[in-house]
Amino acid sequence: EVDGEVGQGAEVALDGGDPGRPGQPAQVEVALTSMLVARAESVAQARQRELAFVDPAFAAPAPVADFLQWATFAPSAVRDIRTVNPVYDDLARGLVAYRRQWSRLPKIEIAAGPPLQKGDRDMRVRMLRARLGLPAGDVFDAALADAVMRFQSAHDISASAVVDDRTRAALNLGAAHFERLIEANLQRAQALPPPVTKRFILVNPAAGRLWLYEVGRVVDTMKVIVGALSEQTPNMVGLIRYMVYNPYWEIPLDIAQESVAAHAARQGAGYVEAKGIEVLSDWSDTASRMSPRDVDWAAVASGRVELRLRQTPGPTNAMGTLKFMMPNELGIYLHDTPDKALFQAENRQFSAGCVRLERAADLAAWIRVDKPLNPAFLGAAQVEDQFSPVTVYVLYLTAGPASEGVRFYPDVYGRDGARPAPPGTLRLTDGRPVSGQAVDR
Repeated sequence: EVDGEVGQGAEVALDGGDPGRPGQPAQVEVALTSMLVARAESVAQARQRELAFVDPAFAAPAPVADFLQWATFAPSAVRDIRTVNPVYDDLARGLVAYRRQWSRLPKIEIAAGPPLQKGDRDMRVRMLRARLGLPAGDVFDAALADAVMRFQSAHDISASAVVDDRTRAALNLGAAHFERLIEANLQRAQALPPPVTKRFILVNPAAGRLWLYEVGRVVDTMKVIVGALSEQTPNMVGLIRYMVYNPYWEIPLDIAQESVAAHAARQGAGYVEAKGIEVLSDWSDTASRMSPRDVDWAAVASGRVELRLRQTPGPTNAMGTLKFMMPNELGIYLHDTPDKALFQAENRQFSAGCVRLERAADLAAWIRVDKPLNPAFLGAAQVEDQFSPVTVYVLYLTAGPASEGVRFYPDVYGRDGARPAPPGTLRLTDGRPVSGQAVDR
C-alpha cells in the first residue's frame, strides 16, 4: 500500500528511525525510491483501468524515470508524492476517521427478530448496546437511539433510530467490511489526475449528486440524474470550456429510431411537430429543413432509414435551458432538464449517460462567478465561453468523502466486486458527429 507501509517507512527514514539519531541517506533513498515507483505504477494502472476519457489538458501519469529524476529526497517530496488529488486525499482522511469511530467497536452478531426501537427491553438490546460501545443494559434508551442514528447516517441508512433488517445487516457486516469498501474506492479515486483549475466539480453517479469545490472545500451540492443501468455514465475527467443557453438537442440515432420514429409511425407526423422536433436533410452545417409529413417514419423506426432529428429550444427541450460543454468523444455532458419530478426519486439513474442537473442556473452562476447574464442570451440559442474552464470529475464511488469523513452509497451499477469495462469498450453515446460536436444524451 503506497500510503501505508512505504509512506511510513519513508517518513521514518527521513527522521533517522528514532528522534536521537541523524537521518540515514541510504535508508531515505531506498524508501523514497520504493514509494515513487509504487506510486507511479499504481496511478498509471488505476487511470487505465477506471477512466473512459481524460481531457488532454490533464497530463498523463509521469514515467517512473521522471519521478526519480524529480525527487529531491526531502520531507516535502514525501508530502508531494502522497498528495494524489483532492478527492483521494479527502477519502483517505475519511478512512482514518472511520477507523477511529467505528473500527474499535466489538463485532457482535445481532440476532434476527422484530425491529428494535426506543423503549424496547430485549436481550438483543443488550447485544446492540455492546456492539455500539455503550454501557451494559437491556433498555433501548435515548443514548442508544442516538448511537443507532449515528451508525445509520454513516452507513447510508435513513436515520430513524429503528434497528430494522437493513440496519441489523449493516451492523453484522462489521467495520472490516466497510473498511475494505473504502479502500476499494480509494483505488478508484487515485485514477483522477490533480485538477488543472482552482475550482472543480465532482459528479458521483452512485450518489446521484454532484459537489462544487473551491480551494479544496465543498461550497455547494445538488442532485443529478445519471445513466441508467443499461447506459451507465462512465468515469471520466473533463473541462467545462463553454456553455450553451437555450440549446438545440441533436437527437441520437438510437433515440430517433426507437422513440421518436416509433411514436410518429403510430401517431403520425403531428407527434413530431408537437414535440418541436425538426427533420434535417443531413448532418452538415448547411442542412435544410424537411417536412415531417414527407418522412417514412415506419422505415426510420425499423432502422432502414437514418434521419437527423433536432429538437428546437423551448420549455420541453430535453436539454432544458442550459448545457455545459466538456468536449469528449463519449457524448457526455451536464445539462438542464424540464422533467424536475425525477429528482425526487431516491435512486436517480434515468438518463442515457449524460448528467442532468437539479439547479442548472445555479451551476452557471457559480461557473461565471455571478457575472451578470448578457440579456441577448435570453430566449435565443447562444454560446458563452467568457469564463475560466472548470475541472469536472465523474467518478463512481460507493464510499465517498463527506464532512463527517465517509459516506456510503448504493452500488447501483453493480461495480463493487467487478471492474468496469475498460476504456475503449464503452459504447459511444453520440450516434454520429454533428457539426464537429457529439450529440447529447
